[in-house]
Amino acid sequence: MSDVARIPQWPSAIAGPARRRDTHVVVAPPLDATAPIAISIVIPVYNENDLIEPVVASLLRETSLLPFDAELILCENGSTDGTRETLARLADRYPQVRLETLDRASYGNALKTGIRSASSDLVIIFNADLWCMQFLNDSVALLQNGYDMVIGSKRLNPELDERPALRRFITYAFNRFLKLALGFEGTDTHGMKAFRKSATDAPLQACLTEREVFDTELVLRLQKARGRICELPVAVADQRPARLSLLKRVPSTTVDLWKIWKSL
Repeated sequence: MSDVARIPQWPSAIAGPARRRDTHVVVAPPLDATAPIAISIVIPVYNENDLIEPVVASLLRETSLLPFDAELILCENGSTDGTRETLARLADRYPQVRLETLDRASYGNALKTGIRSASSDLVIIFNADLWCMQFLNDSVALLQNGYDMVIGSKRLNPELDERPALRRFITYAFNRFLKLALGFEGTDTHGMKAFRKSATDAPLQACLTEREVFDTELVLRLQKARGRICELPVAVADQRPARLSLLKRVPSTTVDLWKIWKSL
């Protein structure tokens, strides 16, 4: 299996070394602004009508300052609060915004749809309530220099995690389980990430899950395929209550983890 490199410094992650588990040191140089690249930002969207318009406006403003082109792919999936109509207006208004729609709520299928429709090889996964331009810039630089995936880890520097204690413990316990049961070599799988579409094509095709652990499965399958994976620490705080309670997630997550375990 591939090692998972970890870059502990933040915010100057790119200037610091990425120490692999075998203690090999990888120094990631700054972003090469002269390289002819473009990126696709994929955001799964479900019942975000109160939040999504200012998020899109902020992302468009920030990406307009980048030294390369960026498209924003909004993957609406089964919203019932007017989100789809709001996103349609945004897609009509801004040429950089593309809308993909699904008839039912499915986090995993929304991500799959967005990734497959991305026109760029460099893909960034954000959520409506969790995105960071510094992570984007640092990730693009790392992808330019040989990594296949960059994961924004909530566990790499626990001091940056401002969520309630229960949420932090769940993240720790989940990733500890992944390490012991499935051989995961990193510290986190869920949340912001960036990757090369070309490097994740086969792992994506092999993914079986469609719910909240889809991106966990994608990371595990890329690790099994010996992809080069790097982690960056990210600051995180709850912007709102969790969409699904822990008890409601347990049955579906257990079934999906069983599928992953059997197929890896």
